[in-house]
Amino acid sequence: MKTLLTSALIGIMIALPAKADILTYSFTAKIDTLIEQSGTINPISVSSGVVSGETISLGNSVKGSFTYDTTTRLSSWQPEQPSGAVYVIYSDLRAANAVNFSFDQNNLRFNSNGSWSLPKIWLTNSNYDSLAYWDSAYQDSKITHLRLHFVGNGDIFPGNALPATIPLDKLLFSSFTYEVSDYSGATPWSLYAHGKFSSIELTSTTPVPEPGMYLMLLAGLAGMGLVARCRQMHR
Repeated sequence: MKTLLTSALIGIMIALPAKADILTYSFTAKIDTLIEQSGTINPISVSSGVVSGETISLGNSVKGSFTYDTTTRLSSWQPEQPSGAVYVIYSDLRAANAVNFSFDQNNLRFNSNGSWSLPKIWLTNSNYDSLAYWDSAYQDSKITHLRLHFVGNGDIFPGNALPATIPLDKLLFSSFTYEVSDYSGATPWSLYAHGKFSSIELTSTTPVPEPGMYLMLLAGLAGMGLVARCRQMHR
């Protein structure tokens, strides 16, 4: 009887369809722009900057990964809608969105586990559809902002719903932005680093069963338990 129940349980789990996925992408990027600002002085382009004792220079390379949860729900806050475009923001405490990266030439790194805000997915429908992935972190009086930006020509993200995947073959360009603002001293200071992706690829897909499927699973287990009990009573 135990073997029969176990086999039936496995059969039910295999049969559960998955409507949505959690996608993991890996990427590399190269820094091509550095802008530094101190206090109210106008920002200036620089060839290198220092963050937490680590130097970031033009040409530095970045590698990392991010997860994109297609079940992420709409954010409670939505931006004003401009003429000729539609902006939609997705952000969800229960979603499995996360990003991490590190520089190859120094010890700087970013991980969503240290974030003080939820990752946000900003979807834009216009002449050039785009998807932007935002995250922020706060540590040692420094605020770090990260943005991954994917832009396509035409309607590559139809409608306002999150796409089932990021259509890498239809992108016009994609970019990486890392900004650090330091408020530990008497004068605020910030460094803005921007780069283009050198590579990006889908590395894994994790199915997410629909909530209704869990109810079906529980109902199936309850039914099997009832049948087993009835058999014991008739012995």
